[in-house]
Amino acid sequence: MASTSVGPNYILDKTFTVATGETITGYQVVRGAAAGTCEVAITDAEPLLGVAQCDPNSDTTYTAGELVRVRMMGLSKVQCAAAVTVYTRVHPIGLGLVDDADPGTAADYFLGIAMEAGAALFDIITVDLTSKNTQYFTS
Repeated sequence: MASTSVGPNYILDKTFTVATGETITGYQVVRGAAAGTCEVAITDAEPLLGVAQCDPNSDTTYTAGELVRVRMMGLSKVQCAAAVTVYTRVHPIGLGLVDDADPGTAADYFLGIAMEAGAALFDIITVDLTSKNTQYFTS
């Protein structure tokens, strides 16, 4: 028997103001800017807030001063920067998109675990944000 997911797949969403000079579109990874504001995460070198909750197919764009809902815990859709393997750690690279390639340094942060595979640029996958902001370690 196939299982189906019923009800919300998130624990915590919070609203932030888009930072000055920023534009946020669907399912981009964001990081904190000034207090109460967010901007697109273009690297994995700093802690991440979460994922902007707007569908890229809706053509919705949030600009400086507007409010955007950010998924901080739970399951979230994200956009891929390249192919992503299921159950791998993903981290943001340019444009707030995710990749599962090795991070640049041991101190870099990852967003979460890919719950499904993505095949190409701009594919939308689900990520478990439970382990968000855990740092990579090498031994």
